[in-house]
Amino acid sequence: MIKFFKKNILDQTNELPTFSITDASATDAGSAYTVLMRNRNNNSGWATTGSADGGSTTMVVSFGDTKSFSNILLIGHNFKNFNLKYLVGTTYTAFSTAIDYTANTLSTVYADFSEVSTTAIQLKINGTLTANADKYLKQFIVTSILGTFSIEPEIKPQWDKDRKVTKYLSGKSYVAKAAGSFNVNIRMKTVYNEADLSLVETLFNMYGGFLVWPSGGDTSAMETIRQGYRLEDVFFMDVANEYQPEFNDSRWVMGMPVDLKLVEVS
Repeated sequence: MIKFFKKNILDQTNELPTFSITDASATDAGSAYTVLMRNRNNNSGWATTGSADGGSTTMVVSFGDTKSFSNILLIGHNFKNFNLKYLVGTTYTAFSTAIDYTANTLSTVYADFSEVSTTAIQLKINGTLTANADKYLKQFIVTSILGTFSIEPEIKPQWDKDRKVTKYLSGKSYVAKAAGSFNVNIRMKTVYNEADLSLVETLFNMYGGFLVWPSGGDTSAMETIRQGYRLEDVFFMDVANEYQPEFNDSRWVMGMPVDLKLVEVS
């Protein structure tokens, strides 16, 4: 079920936070690459050099001021044994639903917990999926959920590569294309649910964009998992069309059709 979240607190557009990384065995703890966890791109990320399981890696993320959040996503990592905590006073404390794995097998992990307000979080990595491999993480998302639709909407995704076709005299063609962006149309024919309609209004009225997770963290119902619906596919998007709160047949008891045109934004 598709999920919507607030903008990542660690997003590339924020001057803060700051990262402090310690690793007893690594020749390079990857401090210069922490920005690559914040760039919304799964083709790059943070990584250590020369790290081993015997020397745990600790990453402290300081927000600069107090931030409130209720969800964390670690996308594209190789952590088997790790935990995440938040700062309370001078002590790093477990979340209400502890994020503490000893035998994790997933490369994308989602955590949902009671909202906290803190100035820092700590990620401690004690082991990797392949023993003694260097640690890596493609995206580190700290956020709060905006909502999830109670019914499954009709979703029509599009990967837009802005293709330009040049025809040569020979009759052959050259196709130029950009790195591309992800767009999606979300439609629901009739919506009665107050929470769903409030979520739609929230998305239309938000400034600066929001995160969209098409899979919602559950791919078990999918016979085949394609691009856009993988666990690692989380997009920073905004609504491109205008809000039209028109009830079916002009009668409020008939519910409201919903049409959301979402585009990936910078």
